[in-house]
Amino acid sequence: MDVNIFLEVRKNNKLIWRGKSNSPTKNLHYIISFPLQFHKYEFPVIDREGNEVKLKLEIISEEGRYWRRSFIWARTSVDTAVSPYKPTHDEPKNNFVGLGTGTTPTTLDTYELESPFAYFDITNISVTYDWENRQIVVLKTGAWENNTGETKEIHEIGLYYKLWKNASEVIEFLVDRSVIETPIEVKPNESVTITYKIVYTF
Repeated sequence: MDVNIFLEVRKNNKLIWRGKSNSPTKNLHYIISFPLQFHKYEFPVIDREGNEVKLKLEIISEEGRYWRRSFIWARTSVDTAVSPYKPTHDEPKNNFVGLGTGTTPTTLDTYELESPFAYFDITNISVTYDWENRQIVVLKTGAWENNTGETKEIHEIGLYYKLWKNASEVIEFLVDRSVIETPIEVKPNESVTITYKIVYTF
């Protein structure tokens, strides 16, 4: 299986930047392939504070004639009960984006944006299936409006996932951080829309 991430930035509904991410984090290898692994899975991930958290995931698939859907329960190795929730990273509420001014290159061990100034939720997710090319394509979109009263420059963009540690605690992970060579200027009251395109090829 091959996974590629593409990123598109629009400002005031006009395309500003488009490119392929070449800056995945170590967490990407653990998290982004969840929908494709229908079994129990245990692994360590790094949260946004830099702490290693060991998760156990129980992935249960529901299959129909033309579709397959998975629900993910998360728990740490010390928890005795699985969260009663059914959150997956293919639900908008469990995805969000960060914007920042950092320019340091991403490494596999990067777990947070270097200099973040805004976080906002993914509000729309769509999934398409291209059986001829053996691909699943996931689009994740969110928007941010600059209400800070000052001009901001975007140098770095991060994609985050959330998983429930238990019924009241959420663990957040950075799975991709893209550094943009030419910064994107966002003036007061302007908005940017970020779209991630994740392509799974079998």
